[in-house]
Amino acid sequence: MKKKSIVQILKILFFLGIGFFSIWGFLRILTPEEKKEILQSFKHVKYGWLVASMAVGFVAHYLRALRWNMLIEPLGVTPKIKDTFAAVAVGYIGNFIIPRFGELARCYVLKKTSGPAVSSLFGTVIVERVVDMLVFLFMFIMALYIFLKQMKNMASGFLADFMNSFTEQKIIMLIVIMIAGITLLVLMYVFREKIRNKPLLGKLYTLFVKLKEGLLALFRIKRWPIFVLYTFVIWGCYLIMTWLCFLALEETSHLPLMAAFASVTFGTVGIILVQGGIGVYPAIVSQTLVIFGVTTSMGYAMGWITWLAQTVILIIMGMWAIAYLMFIKGLKFNDIRKHSAENSEI
Repeated sequence: MKKKSIVQILKILFFLGIGFFSIWGFLRILTPEEKKEILQSFKHVKYGWLVASMAVGFVAHYLRALRWNMLIEPLGVTPKIKDTFAAVAVGYIGNFIIPRFGELARCYVLKKTSGPAVSSLFGTVIVERVVDMLVFLFMFIMALYIFLKQMKNMASGFLADFMNSFTEQKIIMLIVIMIAGITLLVLMYVFREKIRNKPLLGKLYTLFVKLKEGLLALFRIKRWPIFVLYTFVIWGCYLIMTWLCFLALEETSHLPLMAAFASVTFGTVGIILVQGGIGVYPAIVSQTLVIFGVTTSMGYAMGWITWLAQTVILIIMGMWAIAYLMFIKGLKFNDIRKHSAENSEI
């Protein structure tokens, strides 16, 4: 077995291990009565609300395909929305299995169906991720500002010390991080000829070049208001689909949209840490909903219900995309896997 394949397998096992350890650790602190309460809650789920939630999720992912097309258009090609949506769907499935695998997979799919170079497409994907990360950071800072007092009251030990330190030093920390990031970019540009052929630094430089290509595409977008609107509607859909999941259980049906805002914001941290957020996302949602008076067990049940609704729609989309690409476009799934695996170190 090749060294790269072994490394990829170890990555998958490591992140899945974090997820399953989170499940084991959380269930370990629950009482038998709370575990029974969780199991009983699944029997009383109102599945109509979950279907509505998944429908809103589909809209969000479709809008994501439309928004990606806007970043691709300045490259001189306008892919069919069906092809772009299929690429996005394959990307979601890929990321659920291996971190960063999905970004490469969806670029390869769109190259085969529409023609633009993978390197240029990868730049637009990076920019898309940067835009979403900026929105997420804005939401995260807002959530901390709104819920920090309740979170500090719930926290103890190291977590409490960390949060107190963050509140006192946050401005200095943000300034230092920004200065360090800008300095790194400047140094990479100044010494670009020297680092281009270095193994690790060369990869960082390649990533920097592709990011620059994507940023240029961003600045060439002709319909800026539409791009911004798509971005806010996408994140708005995430809030609504989470809130609709709340309506599926009697114990959480009273929760306001602000609870969905907190769940999406803090739950996204779990998705960033572990592919798909398996195990970690439900645990974070559980602790988040305690702020709104929901019991730990019911919060954990809702975390899994929300996670399952999001995951099922991704699986449905992925299955459609694979069938469409194989039978309509004649694209072999093994080619997608092979290409993405070979370039996973980008």
